[in-house]
Parts: sequence; C-alpha cells; structure tokens
Amino acid sequence: MLSDCRKFTQHALISETILRLYCDAVGIDFQDSMVHWPPMTAQHRAKFLEWEEADHFMKAVFESTGIRKKSPTQLPDVETQPWEVQECIRENLPLYQTLYDQRLRLPDA
Repeated sequence: MLSDCRKFTQHALISETILRLYCDAVGIDFQDSMVHWPPMTAQHRAKFLEWEEADHFMKAVFESTGIRKKSPTQLPDVETQPWEVQECIRENLPLYQTLYDQRLRLPDA
C-alpha cells in the first residue's frame, strides 16, 4: 500500500485522512495515536541513544508530538549526479512510476 509522502506531510488533516484510508485498505482500526503522541521521555531517549547517535533527525523525533507540515524540498538535478546514480534512477524510474500510479489518493485528488 502506497501513499504520496509529499501530500502526507502537507497538513495534519491530510495526514490523518491518508492514514485512515491506509488503515481501511489493510483492515486495521485507525487510532488517534497514529498522528498524535506524547513527547519522548528522558528514559526513552537514553535507551534510544544506546544504539543511535542523536543528530538533527533524532532531535526532531525526540521532540515530536505528531505529524507536522514539512517544508518542500528540492530534489537534486539528476544530471549533476554521478553516472552510477543516474543509471540507477533511469533503471528504476519505470518501477517507481508503476508504484506511484497505484498509490492511495485523497478523495477528489
């Protein structure tokens, strides 16, 4: 089951709607805790840091209490990438497109 992650993080209501669609599609009950949760406790942080160093991403995880809007990111130009990366992109783009075409979609989207 796929969804468009760019739409997923555009707005909290969109995130909840997509999660509800996903839950319905796979036959599980939606729970509010899927989009809202309490901040991580110091005890949980310490456990997590035993195997992962806190970097920018981890700081965001530690401080999160739900799904938030994410700023759009600009993808790098394929032509500026090493030839191995360009080749990988060319080979996998048709597969990606097939998956993208089958993604979960918001109603009227």
